[in-house]
Amino acid sequence: MTGTAPLILGLPPYPLRFDYLPLPLVILLFVAISAIVIRLGLTTIKWQGPARGWTTIGVRLAGVWVLCLLIAGARWERRNTDVEVIVLRDASASTASTAHPRGVALADAEDDYLRSVAAKKPKNDSIGVIRFDDRATIEAFPDHQLRSRVPAMRRDSDGTNIADAIHLALASFRGDAMRRLVLMSDGNATQGDTAAAVSAAIGAGVTIDVVPLKYNVSNDVAIERIVAPFHKHEGEPFTLEVVVRSTHQQPVYGSIRVTDGGLPVDLDPRMPGVQAMMEVTARPGVTPVRIKVPPASPGLHTYAATIETAPQADALPANDSAETMTFVSGRLRVLYVDGVGGISGGMLPTALASEGISIGDGDRVTPDHFPADVRLLQGYDAIVIANVPRGVNGLGREQELALCRYVRDLGGGLLVVGGPAALGAGNWQDSELESVLPVSVTPPDRRQMPPGALVIAMDRSGSMADPISASGGASKTSKQDAAVSAAVQALYALYANDYIGVIGFNTTPQWFVPLRLDRDPGITAASIRTMSPQGGTSIGPAIEQAIEALSQLSSEQASSRHILLMTDGVSEPANYDAMLTKLQQHHITLSTVAVGSDADVAMLSQLALRGGGCAYTVADAAKLREVFVREATTLRRPFVVEPPGGIPVLADPSSGSRKLVDRLGNQPPRLGGMVLTSPRKHPGVQVPLFAAGGDHDAVLVHWLCGLGHAAVFAGDATPRWASAWLQSPVYGKFWAEAVRSISRPAISEDFEIRTIPDGPRTKLIVEAADGGSGRGWSFLTIAGRCTSPDAHAPAQDLHLQQTGPGIYETTFDTTDPGAYFCSLQVTTPSGKRGALWAGAIVAADRELRDLQSNDALLAQIAQDTGGRLLPAFDATAGIFSRAGLRASVSSQPLRDLLIPWLLAIMLIDVAVRRVAFDANAMRHLAIVANDRARAFFDTRKIESAPAMLGALRRTRTELRENRLKPGDCSPQASHPINVQQQLPTESAPGGYVVGLRQAKQRAREIIRQQNLS
Repeated sequence: MTGTAPLILGLPPYPLRFDYLPLPLVILLFVAISAIVIRLGLTTIKWQGPARGWTTIGVRLAGVWVLCLLIAGARWERRNTDVEVIVLRDASASTASTAHPRGVALADAEDDYLRSVAAKKPKNDSIGVIRFDDRATIEAFPDHQLRSRVPAMRRDSDGTNIADAIHLALASFRGDAMRRLVLMSDGNATQGDTAAAVSAAIGAGVTIDVVPLKYNVSNDVAIERIVAPFHKHEGEPFTLEVVVRSTHQQPVYGSIRVTDGGLPVDLDPRMPGVQAMMEVTARPGVTPVRIKVPPASPGLHTYAATIETAPQADALPANDSAETMTFVSGRLRVLYVDGVGGISGGMLPTALASEGISIGDGDRVTPDHFPADVRLLQGYDAIVIANVPRGVNGLGREQELALCRYVRDLGGGLLVVGGPAALGAGNWQDSELESVLPVSVTPPDRRQMPPGALVIAMDRSGSMADPISASGGASKTSKQDAAVSAAVQALYALYANDYIGVIGFNTTPQWFVPLRLDRDPGITAASIRTMSPQGGTSIGPAIEQAIEALSQLSSEQASSRHILLMTDGVSEPANYDAMLTKLQQHHITLSTVAVGSDADVAMLSQLALRGGGCAYTVADAAKLREVFVREATTLRRPFVVEPPGGIPVLADPSSGSRKLVDRLGNQPPRLGGMVLTSPRKHPGVQVPLFAAGGDHDAVLVHWLCGLGHAAVFAGDATPRWASAWLQSPVYGKFWAEAVRSISRPAISEDFEIRTIPDGPRTKLIVEAADGGSGRGWSFLTIAGRCTSPDAHAPAQDLHLQQTGPGIYETTFDTTDPGAYFCSLQVTTPSGKRGALWAGAIVAADRELRDLQSNDALLAQIAQDTGGRLLPAFDATAGIFSRAGLRASVSSQPLRDLLIPWLLAIMLIDVAVRRVAFDANAMRHLAIVANDRARAFFDTRKIESAPAMLGALRRTRTELRENRLKPGDCSPQASHPINVQQQLPTESAPGGYVVGLRQAKQRAREIIRQQNLS
């Protein structure tokens, strides 16, 4: 409770405030405790005496008052009357259209204005400057003088963020001054929530004065926006509406060019060739231009329209273009990411084509050509990735993020097909993609197997001394040093009970580390570092020795045995067929690494393919280390199982995927191998297929993730593991049904979608019509997500509210330039579901499309905060005026001051009660102090030297005659004291003690009189 009581007895407001009790209760508490203290103190006056007794009571009352102040939470308040002004200076690109006052540049006029107001301000007032465009920065910290921290230079920016500037200013104010903001802006805010920032200023009691930077661009032709339907069917033509705005007084003639994904659109199919231009007449104001677009292929189409006029008729060329997007639906469109390659990689697309799901040449890509822009994925209904690893020869970070956003936020479908380089074997542990999948790529604990064995066969020929990029080309190191460093890091990725061996080969192989347990990686690393490049290249003998060493280990000693071959050149011929046969007989796998462009990539790829491993091509030392560590990590945990008799597969009809299970019949074909995973413990996870036996490893798992659908098939679709499936008639039917089951649902037909820009936000409007009755469809649930151009930003959740019969609306942030995609799900009252899609493209120069300043917004800001509209660049307007400002109050708690006072009072109380003071001694001390003070401060007349010398002689003579007589050694003989008279006798009244006290008093009196004489 704050002690802000009204005036008491007509007194002015007191600066003392209380946090816990009001002043009347504080006084009442003091009176109550004081009464008790006085009552108890009166009993001690009888033996202490009146002076000491009342002194004790007074000290205790002072302590009680301090204690009451502490209990009430006393604090001292001070009203601040100094003014602190922070100027918010708009430096966005749109202010360049402001008329230059007095013929000088706008920045110079603002500088002159700020210097003038700073020179005329009161001495104790402060001024600061914050410059803002799409973000706010402090140009000058608030101070008594205007000191610029950074130069007021204009830079290229993407918008205007008034809200950011206001929030930064509120955080920069000090608390001991009256506060005012001065906003110098054109009011065209394109980013931030200006209304929320103004509300924060109102809550903080800060007024905002506004200096409008007014402009009205004339003689300009701009494309305000381009409107297109969000959804059309394949083969269906449609019309684009291009809205042209002109500020000329007369019609302006020009041409409009339309492109689709950067390619020109034929605007007149009747004429031969591609007619990319269309003549238009831009009349004063708004001119809508309708352009008929020829039918487009299925997928996402981005249309851009650009107007071209005479240079003198276009004041702002930056606003001559606009973009929009349209989604054309048709047949099911699938993107296939082939991590298998060759003939085997084409078997799955061929099977899908036989079931009516054709994958065009442009829709079959390798991992390195997978799009990193989610906009390029939006046109696909499903994505299938087969045997695709993470990192080297697989998907990079940006590609992975785009894939996850496609599934989770845009409602796309994803089917991950296994293989020796997929899932856990492809290094997808703890990845963003793993969070989208219905499985953990780490095998279950019950499937942990004995240790593994790894032999690294490293090329050490003379060419290994050549340099290789160390980090993106920034520096160079030799291939040999890079390989040694990579091998050392691989050692530390193994367990102590894993086997490791290192062979260095040129024309002949040499064991630098014989195959042994990795018990001491330090000693092993030291042996590897002795390797040096020299000689030619012969791969065959090195592989033979590695096979021979690994074949000596039993399956109990090493459950998985692997060779990692690294070379940078072309090897001498060898009988690789015989070596690969031995590999398969002993269940040893082989991966290859081609370093640089001189290596025999084709031969190494075939070795890895037939050896059951992965083939890598690297040109960077960092990538080389990544490959070595990944291969070692894969060895530590057996992700792949390939039992000799194959893996029998069982179907679960109760899994909710009845149609998919029916495609396989009663007995699904066996798998030759699979990648081990762990299904997530989530109620939405379904496992239609699993391996027979006690482990029941999951073969097919799927779930709904966000707005999309994701599935994992642990086997593959190639002859390696699916040879029995390829021979079965269910092969094509199964994969076609699997793709259709996870594909994005078709767009609902009974909806129209519009987006309307609204400053830094965009309004999304959905109109729903019941297909049966044609009336507005009410009581629908429409929700979804919207992605932004920033791939790392989280998606916005959308919940549309019904605002009329069949009309649903919401808004979403569109502060950054780029493409926004909205994926919506519609649920009817009966539970039926459908899908919608919408989007918006925000231009990077959108603030330049405002051809005049937003004076209404600026006036509203001033009115809401109690500020003023000031004339531009008028230094006499008085921004340091106290009018309309609320005096701030500085509050200082008194706790730290009162506690020492309370301790001091307690010590004084003890001293008053315990220490006795003699009144005569105190009087004597006062007299002595007075005499010394008078002797120091009083003045006397100085006599002549002869008179003074005569007086000194007479005084010396008297002393010799009167005080130094023979037989009298007492210097006080002239004033004898009768000792006998001073001694007390036992017969004196009051006894011996009383007589002694009286004698002591008489002696003190005689001494005092002698001192006075």
